[in-house]
Amino acid sequence: MGREIQQKKCETTKQAIIDTTLEIVKEKGFNEVSIRKIATKMGYSTGVIYYHFKDKLDIIDTIHKQANIEIEKIVKTSYKEELGCLDNIKNIFHNIMLLAVNEKDMFDLIVMDKYSVRKESISKWVLYIEEELNKAIKKGEIKNINTHETSFCIWSSYLGFHYMLGKDKNINLKEAEKLFNTMSILLLEGLKKEKGLSE
Repeated sequence: MGREIQQKKCETTKQAIIDTTLEIVKEKGFNEVSIRKIATKMGYSTGVIYYHFKDKLDIIDTIHKQANIEIEKIVKTSYKEELGCLDNIKNIFHNIMLLAVNEKDMFDLIVMDKYSVRKESISKWVLYIEEELNKAIKKGEIKNINTHETSFCIWSSYLGFHYMLGKDKNINLKEAEKLFNTMSILLLEGLKKEKGLSE
């Protein structure tokens, strides 16, 4: 029983450190995060922080893992069975666009992997798009294409687009929506199968 209480206390403290780090991020950005600033804001010694986390990157990587769960929720809630593949892809990237415009630091963390110590050879989101494109070909929604190459191009194009949106502080949400629609037409419309034509 005592061990369970201690473990729960440890988990609560770790979460409090993560929450405090996110508060600093929202106020000043990731570049201003330091172990000392976290400890000062919490009224702890730096030793308490180091007891739970190896260093600043360890904290940020933990945040990244939690954030990845959140973006998985975004993907799941964006996906509608009644919509076609391209509309679902557009919905997913639209919600990521909102993150890029409204929460720049969280976008950097979740999507760009800018602050994560983990390195992945290929984004799981690229693989997700590839799976969706393969399903769409089988259903006859889109042309017979190289889905691996196309999924990489879709992901990297939207990623660069979202990055530029997040970087330009002069673009408001209304303008971002217009640009997003233009980007989606350029990227996705050419994949559609023309009616009456067979491959």
